[in-house]
Amino acid sequence: MISSAGYPDDWSADFADHRNNARKRMWTATMIPAVAGEKATPFTRVATLAEATSFVTNWSGDGVPFINADVTLNLCRMPESDGLGLESNGQHAAHGVAVGSATLYDEFGVLGVSSVTAVANTQRRVRF
Repeated sequence: MISSAGYPDDWSADFADHRNNARKRMWTATMIPAVAGEKATPFTRVATLAEATSFVTNWSGDGVPFINADVTLNLCRMPESDGLGLESNGQHAAHGVAVGSATLYDEFGVLGVSSVTAVANTQRRVRF
């Protein structure tokens, strides 16, 4: 599920509903295993979610014009529930390089933060 401008009333699974410049949030009740056939550990699940930091921080009304080059995950605790969320704290860009950060959540509150460095990819911009 994704949310943007009308938070908390605009959660949907339709990416087209969120073609705007508002801050993005996402929530998932389950995570696809990082390794097929292996049960994901709490750390694996939150690390997999952190990979979406570039997506939520760089997504504007015109798509995602940056591609992830690096992600950093800082946790204050491990997830205690299957449901996990990610909320953009913002993004800054100059000269084809963007940095952004997001807060990670589970059903009990904040888990930590993730940050990303991304480079411009305007010719292959992801559009929803």
